Amino acid sequence: MSHHLTHRAGTASIAFVLGVVLMLLAGAAQAAAVQSDIYDEFAACPTDDPRLNGPPAEVAVCVSGTVRESTLELGDLDLPIDSPLHLQFAATSPPNPEIEDCAPLNCLPVVPGSTTLEGGSTVIWMGDNPRHGWGHKKSKWRKDKVRLTIEAAGDAKRLAIEFLFGAPVPAFSLPVKVHLEGPFLGKECYIGSSSEPIVLNPLATNEPEKFDLQPDPNGLSAEFIKAFGFNLSDTNYAVPAVEGCGPRKRHRWDRSGEIVDWLVNRVLDLPAPAGTNEAALLGTDIAFAAAILDGTPPDGGATLQQAFEAAK
Repeated sequence: MSHHLTHRAGTASIAFVLGVVLMLLAGAAQAAAVQSDIYDEFAACPTDDPRLNGPPAEVAVCVSGTVRESTLELGDLDLPIDSPLHLQFAATSPPNPEIEDCAPLNCLPVVPGSTTLEGGSTVIWMGDNPRHGWGHKKSKWRKDKVRLTIEAAGDAKRLAIEFLFGAPVPAFSLPVKVHLEGPFLGKECYIGSSSEPIVLNPLATNEPEKFDLQPDPNGLSAEFIKAFGFNLSDTNYAVPAVEGCGPRKRHRWDRSGEIVDWLVNRVLDLPAPAGTNEAALLGTDIAFAAAILDGTPPDGGATLQQAFEAAK
């Protein structure tokens, strides 16, 4: 990416960076709606949220990310994710330069309650981990399978548009937890929690393979942007100890759950401090549907919803 392009992105407004500069063709509204699949991946976007539909918002943005291949290190466990991860959230403006990890760049705050994370489930044999731990010869779980699922542990914290143009800032901040399901683990065994999550702040390690920039196919004041082929990495997250493992406590002096927690933590060498783990999110595509708020109804999120419905 050229220095000129990076400088241009850093000094442009968020609306310009998103391509929401009304580069739409005048008089492009058509008599019959044009069907398109460009908005299909934004199904979970809360376009009716008041924070996307009025002041102080200047732009409403629906964000969708798909990670084709990912690996998450959790202490002594290397966790390859078999299924794609699908992340969605909504962001708005005005940009806040004081959001953590963004200064001196501008970041858009995420709309609370808008984050969804799907996929990210895999099954491992206890003896398959390439490191020591699950595969220990004395482990009574050696022949058992465990399902691990990555789940959102709260909302994404911010969206940094400048990462698209090579700025050294994490694309987003995402709190997650990992659900462990298997023999002896019970139903509420988690690495991380809503109160103490694993927080991923992934940096792009390459330029996108290509961009797709399209005006709304039906002439509405919306814009679609998609960047393909990012590889994202984070080596600075901490992993807390497991909690909630083992059978339910049957009486107040029952310590069986605490014993299972202790055993899993010992096997996985948890908690693991920042700098000892690595997340690799490979083949990542990130898409944006955006509309500015100019005071002319439909506005912001309402414009996006109208665009979504017209394109069906």
